[in-house]
Amino acid sequence: MATFLDHAFLSYSTDDEDAAHELVYGLEIRKKSIWFAPNRIGLGEHISIKIERGVDNARHLIVLISPSYLSSEWCSMERHSAAFRDPNNGDRKLIPLLLQPCDLPAGLRPLYFCDLTKGITPDKVNSIAEALQ
Repeated sequence: MATFLDHAFLSYSTDDEDAAHELVYGLEIRKKSIWFAPNRIGLGEHISIKIERGVDNARHLIVLISPSYLSSEWCSMERHSAAFRDPNNGDRKLIPLLLQPCDLPAGLRPLYFCDLTKGITPDKVNSIAEALQ
C-alpha cells in the first residue's frame, strides 16, 4: 500500500481562490493535510513540477467546480490525472465539490458531489473531511 504525504490535493481555479482558502482552513482545523498551491509553491519554484509532485503525493484529489474551473486548462490537467491514478475512483478518490452551478463534464457526472453552491458550511466541511479517510 502506498504512503501519501497529504490527504488530498485541491484543484481549483484562481478565480475561486477565496473559497479555496476557506475550504483548506476548514479541513486543516479538522487535521487534514491539503496540498494547496499558495502554501506549497514558493517563489522561483517550477509550478508544473510542484503540481505534478503534489498530485502524486496526495491520496485524493478534491476538485472545486465552477464555470471558471471547467474552462481552465490547468484544472483540466489536474482532474484528468486522477483518472490515470485510479480509473475506478476507489482508493484514490476524485472528490467533486460544486461551488457554482454549471454543467458537469461527462467524467464527473457519475460521481456523487458535495453541493457548496449555498456556501461552505461546517457540516459540508465535516462531510468532506470524512471522505478523506
